[in-house]
Amino acid sequence: MGDAVEKPSKRVGLGWLLLLLVLSESLYVALARLKAVNGARPVLVFLALMGGLFALYALAYLAASHSGRHHGRTLAMIGAGAILFRLTLLPAGLPDNSTARSLLAALRADVRGERVAYDRYQLFDDDVWRYLWDGQMFAAGTNPYLYPPADAALDSRGDTGPPAPAHALALWDEIRENISYPEIPTVYPPLAQAVFRLSHWLAPGSVMVMKSLFVGFDLIAVIFLALSLKVLDQPTEGVLLYAWNPLVIKVFAGSGHMDAILSAMIAATAYFLLRGAYRASAVSFGLAVLSKMSALILLPFLFKRVGRRNCALSGAVILAGYIPFLGAGSGLFKGTLTFARDWQFNAGFFALIRWLASRLGPSSQEAEMTARAACCLAILAVVSWLAHRDDGGAKTFAPYGAASLGALIILGPTAMPWYVAWILPLAVISQGVGRRVWIYYSALICLAFLVMMDETEHALTLGLEYGALAGLVWFEFKHAKRRRHELELASTGRCESPAFEGGERSPSGG
Repeated sequence: MGDAVEKPSKRVGLGWLLLLLVLSESLYVALARLKAVNGARPVLVFLALMGGLFALYALAYLAASHSGRHHGRTLAMIGAGAILFRLTLLPAGLPDNSTARSLLAALRADVRGERVAYDRYQLFDDDVWRYLWDGQMFAAGTNPYLYPPADAALDSRGDTGPPAPAHALALWDEIRENISYPEIPTVYPPLAQAVFRLSHWLAPGSVMVMKSLFVGFDLIAVIFLALSLKVLDQPTEGVLLYAWNPLVIKVFAGSGHMDAILSAMIAATAYFLLRGAYRASAVSFGLAVLSKMSALILLPFLFKRVGRRNCALSGAVILAGYIPFLGAGSGLFKGTLTFARDWQFNAGFFALIRWLASRLGPSSQEAEMTARAACCLAILAVVSWLAHRDDGGAKTFAPYGAASLGALIILGPTAMPWYVAWILPLAVISQGVGRRVWIYYSALICLAFLVMMDETEHALTLGLEYGALAGLVWFEFKHAKRRRHELELASTGRCESPAFEGGERSPSGG
């Protein structure tokens, strides 16, 4: 009798999931065709499309949740949607009014390195041009940490090897012109440089190939998350929360951000910890640091689980990655230090502290320094508190790691939308508040793209973004507290956290 009731429910869930896949794909097609230029109309259209995608995403999760646990057809549909959506956004940035034939011609020109076929901004981001340039420098035998793109020493093209055809010189001239902040050396660590080099080897100057490599890492993260959910005996349909997340798809397939490498390495680290494969998790963590140094904030939580010897293995992996670039000397971290000292974007806490400091009378430079110092202390305090609470269990690495990465982003001076993709792999394999808050944040942070309307950050936008986040956190904690109280009553005094099996502690309290 139970089976007779369950099967129609599964069919209904799958039917809704298929419908939502089709509707989502139609919005991704519209997003891929959007001409991403500054101004009110393009930005508002972009945000409307993202809002629609997030609404469909939420409904898709509900449909997947009602289609049966560990259900193969549901997972196949989730996988198909994940791949389809990413393939749809790979051409984002090509001329929006092209025919199918001219789009194919533009893609061929891009892959062959004949010309720059993509617009400078792929859905309002342009970091991919720096990646292409770094890959060219690396391929030509020039240490990418030695020279910023604007350095006159590169004008002679002695770095490019044998004389290149005129069209190739024009291609790299345009790529060079598209790079933001060309006076600053690269900030990207060695694993990222290796991926840039691989892209150059496959197709020099190709935006499509570079983005495709990042999508590959993105899908690797999906696989590790599905495996982690299975190990945790959680419904594997939960992988949809990452695989169909519109922000993830936009920033990796649409904009081509290399943070997909970090997401994959973090997902791998969490999976190997769950399996008790500590050496593999140490190697994965080392590779995460070699893709982006932000991963270092996870070190206290890794250390509790794998010990000193395996952390030394992580250190050896990191050192090995940097050895080929040691010739840059003090320039090895020049770009990173410049970023840490000077960058600021979409930072609610930082902006608040800077505003308060400026009211006390110091100069704008002193207020800036005060705000950066306060951000560092706040991040250190939160991570130290989390490390103190951490029980070192395999299942609790994800929520503690997500909370630490979240503190780094929310309390830091720079909160780029694609940074949230670092948190999501850990959020997906958490439960309760530890999952929901970061999913909400992935939608809220899209408000940061409002800056593209007039290239100005507005206090109202920051207040809306962070005020809504604070309200959601408060609501979720109140709900978790009430739920925990109900469980205490139901278990006659035995307190169990709904976030983790076995009553393990959670930084979310949920």
